[in-house]
Amino acid sequence: MLESFKGDEASRLQDDLRRAGINPSWWVINQSWNLLETSDPILQGRAQAESAWMTEVKDRLSKKCSLVRWQITESVGWLNLMNLVEERDELNGQPN
Repeated sequence: MLESFKGDEASRLQDDLRRAGINPSWWVINQSWNLLETSDPILQGRAQAESAWMTEVKDRLSKKCSLVRWQITESVGWLNLMNLVEERDELNGQPN
C-alpha cells in the first residue's frame, strides 16, 4: 500500500469504529520504515513519506500510539512478542 493512503485508511477505520460506538484508546503502527537505519535513498524516502501520516494518527486519531519497526520476519511466539514490547516507542518516548 502506498504510504499516502495509510493515514486515510486509519482515519476511515477510526470513523467506522466511532460510528459503531467503539472508541479505541491505542493505535499500533506496524511495519514502520521510520525507525529503520539505512543509507538506501528509496527506503529513506519511504520513511520520510510515512512521517506525515504517523503524525496524523498520533495527534488526531489517538492519544496513545505505539510504533513497531519494519521487520524481515514476523514476530511469532511469546519471546519474540516480548522483545517488541521491550523496545522503546519512538513516537511517544515511552516504553511500548
